[in-house]
Amino acid sequence: MLVHKDGGLFCAYTVQKKPGTKRLIGVSVQARGLVAVPKSRQHTRSSPVVQVYAGHRCVWVRGSVGGGSYSSGWILC
Repeated sequence: MLVHKDGGLFCAYTVQKKPGTKRLIGVSVQARGLVAVPKSRQHTRSSPVVQVYAGHRCVWVRGSVGGGSYSSGWILC
């Protein structure tokens, strides 16, 4: 999973370790106090990019590839 914060804009997307196999790849970003923004697609490389304006809030990022998943907990507080 790759994340980037520039000012108040937070971006994230999930990348397969071994690209080539078409799998369901997803990412979800939630700024504290706001609704999560999920995106997913069947692809061989990465999920779509999710952009959220978080301001100075903490963010929670979740990503999944096939059956595996990752959850960051509150970060960038």
